[in-house]
Amino acid sequence: MLAVGARRGWKAGTTDIKGAFLNAPLLQRTKTKTERIILDPPKILSRAGIIPPYEKWLVTRALYGLDISPKSWAVFRNQQLNGRRFQSGGAWYTWQACRTDQNLWRILSEDGRLCGLVSIYVDDILGVMEDGVLQSCFSDLSQLWACSTPEYVAQGSVRFCGFDISEGSDDRRGFLLRQEAYIDEILERFESEHQGSLRTSKVPALRYDLPHDKKEMDPLQVKLAQKLIGELNWIGTRTRPDIIFAISKAAQCITRDAVLAVEAATQIFKFLKATKEEGLRYVANPDSFGKHQELRVPRKEALVEVFTDASHAPDAGRSQECVHVFAAGQLIGWSSNKQTMTSLSTAESELCAVLEGVAYGEGTKCVLEEILQVPVQAVIYCDNAATVALVTGSSNLWRTRGLKIKAAALQERLQCDIWQMYHLDGVYMTADLGTKPLTASRVDELRKLINMGGPTSCRPQASRLQATNMLKILVCLAMLSTVDGATMEQAMTLDDMATVVMLNFGQTALWMGLIAMVLSILFLWETAWFLAGYQRIKTRSKEDQSSLPSSSAPTSTGMGTTTATGTASNASTGMISSTPPGMMPTPSTGMSSAPTASSSAPMPPRKAPPVRPPRSVEPAGSEDYWTTRGGWHVRVHRQPRIQLFDPCDAARPFGLEELTGDRVTYVTFQNDGETQVIRDIFRYKVDAKRRLDRTWKGVTEFVIC
Repeated sequence: MLAVGARRGWKAGTTDIKGAFLNAPLLQRTKTKTERIILDPPKILSRAGIIPPYEKWLVTRALYGLDISPKSWAVFRNQQLNGRRFQSGGAWYTWQACRTDQNLWRILSEDGRLCGLVSIYVDDILGVMEDGVLQSCFSDLSQLWACSTPEYVAQGSVRFCGFDISEGSDDRRGFLLRQEAYIDEILERFESEHQGSLRTSKVPALRYDLPHDKKEMDPLQVKLAQKLIGELNWIGTRTRPDIIFAISKAAQCITRDAVLAVEAATQIFKFLKATKEEGLRYVANPDSFGKHQELRVPRKEALVEVFTDASHAPDAGRSQECVHVFAAGQLIGWSSNKQTMTSLSTAESELCAVLEGVAYGEGTKCVLEEILQVPVQAVIYCDNAATVALVTGSSNLWRTRGLKIKAAALQERLQCDIWQMYHLDGVYMTADLGTKPLTASRVDELRKLINMGGPTSCRPQASRLQATNMLKILVCLAMLSTVDGATMEQAMTLDDMATVVMLNFGQTALWMGLIAMVLSILFLWETAWFLAGYQRIKTRSKEDQSSLPSSSAPTSTGMGTTTATGTASNASTGMISSTPPGMMPTPSTGMSSAPTASSSAPMPPRKAPPVRPPRSVEPAGSEDYWTTRGGWHVRVHRQPRIQLFDPCDAARPFGLEELTGDRVTYVTFQNDGETQVIRDIFRYKVDAKRRLDRTWKGVTEFVIC
């Protein structure tokens, strides 16, 4: 809901239904027998003479406390809401229940356009809709049932099902999902019970070995470990994927070493204290190809991405796996747990994680397809080349034939284009966050990749606080430098101290000279870095200019991105990054095949095609034609088209074996004249006939081998 709502710029709000169960008639437990529930009224009513002493009450509504009441309310609620219509701004909107999730509802306009989503948990309601429609929807609900006053995210933070939702405060807008209030509550309780203030930590988990044998433990210590880890699990499974591995490891210690489990939980509390105001950010414009242009498929609304990773036998036993599921470019689901069976190799453990990720992705894909009512693309990323080779069928080693049977289900999905699988460099594998203890810098890198953070307004304050503390330190040093050693000795003597250890602080000039030396070293260090960076930029600029034609202005490119004039949509801008070193495209399947285990040397990386400037003048005429310019075969498009050009589908004066696979498309959109440059590899199925959002003319260039 929040991922789709943030991408569409919708607003969010909450309300709850008062006495929800009492609105619903009580259902029968079975269809064959009629059951009646009769209660004795409170005795105080008969003693006061309000009712006669023999009076009994017949229950006709879903009374709180009855096991059939939740179902009675759910059935009654769905009957009332499904198909209900309300008016907003002169237009009518309709409630439509989702079949994949009975607690999820779509708000549709008269022409069937999706205008909002509603999630109902018993009597709590979260709505994410267009601005005016949200207020009208809550107003209509208050006419149907007695509801609390609605709270809107635009007016401040709101709470739903135990977590806080606030509005993004930066230029990317969206929502921030966190549990700061709950974290403050459990931290305060933990510190009061342990009679001491916790220090902070930059990592949620430390490296430790799980005990293989069970120890005799104090039952109170076991209960304490269960209590602490249960509280942490509520946070980790809702808004904090960065602590889910630490929670999993701590939970594995409960029945083996409760003391170690409590220590592991304490470490997580230290990390939460340092990052309690942070959570998951759902933004309006997520990076199309990732923060470092590392992804192979551009992120869009109708896309499910799965990232999987596994740590093979970290404790000489079963492997630890982690799965991250992204929808509409945002992280919506994650898990970290030990695998159910012991794996014999790293490839097998990674394959088990991939199959688990496919199961999660299939469920997410069904829900997203029902919400959007369009086909949803599914992609899975794995950082193990051997596993990718197993699934794509490019590995023929006899030792892995047994694993091919296990991978058959995913292979069928790849062949039917239901799923796509790509190798991803381990540096950018977000699921690495849930498989092993990491350093503080690595944790920060992965948290940025999954778009975790806090309110942006807090960051400048932290910087000012650090600057203020540094200033205070310098002032204290300056004050100490003015105190003479003799003066301090006299002061100590006047206090009648028996033993005095004197520290001679020296003269003022010594301290001031020390401060000046430190500042000079810092200045020289920063200057050296600046000059080195300037020299690298200057050298790179000369190399880029030498590779460009002198008759045209160069196009600004870097890190595999494309530069387009105007404002292009997120779904169609950018480029697919070139094939990673050691990976070659497979024309028959469109997948990346990895080198087999028997390869003795890695394959050389593909040489990127030279960057050429976009064409500013459309070719005259009415028919498309081929031409050759230097090291390029060029297709000039005079006819408007919506798809990128695939040379496999057109007559050509050369063979496909002459092309490297690199394609550069210079696009001029017909409606507004906006230009765009798209660099990709046409041999990948996902790229070959990619549709843009508007008709265009222009030029497509292919690199000659």
